[in-house]
Amino acid sequence: MHRLITVVIAVTALGAGVVAGRALLRLASSLLPSCATPAPRHHAERVRERARAAEEAARVLPPGVQLVLCASSPDTPELLARLEAAVAGRPEIRWINAMLPVPEVVQLYSHAAVFVCPSIYEPFGLINLEAMACGTPVVASRVGGIPEVVVDGETGWLVEPGDATALGRALREALADPERARRMGEAGRRRVEAQFAWDRIADRTLAVYRDAIEDHGRAPAK
Repeated sequence: MHRLITVVIAVTALGAGVVAGRALLRLASSLLPSCATPAPRHHAERVRERARAAEEAARVLPPGVQLVLCASSPDTPELLARLEAAVAGRPEIRWINAMLPVPEVVQLYSHAAVFVCPSIYEPFGLINLEAMACGTPVVASRVGGIPEVVVDGETGWLVEPGDATALGRALREALADPERARRMGEAGRRRVEAQFAWDRIADRTLAVYRDAIEDHGRAPAK
């Protein structure tokens, strides 16, 4: 049986959502609108770099691994042609060029041996939270807000952006030790539930507003 690696290489990524308990599918859909909008044109360079890193990392993966590229509506004709050339004649690579329904997205996340986000720029990286919410370990770039989400060595692996060698090494490490990867996936799920579930986010946002109101009330009158 092939082990499934899901590599996201486009900002029009598939949404699954921050979830907890048995309500996986129902709560998963709550974040889908934030992930399902077309990517702005100015993101084209970051998408190209994701594609390049993914292409190079795919060359060093061990036999028996199926690489799934989740990238719908490539931003430019150049990127479309590059992806078509990269997957041509390579049966171990499957390219999903479509926006999938939430149930199918959850299946991709939850059945993957590891989820990969090789960004060169990422303000936050919601897709990593989605994968972690489904109990999947993450390999991602140490860039932008991703280190706030993925804890290196605990919920996944962080590599330098654009370093295809480090990306491939992290993927091989994840696949070589399924038990460790499983523990990381479980730790990721716990982190999502403890730090990023909507009720937790609401509480923290409310606390910020309360602190701001209190600070304003203590400020001397002008």
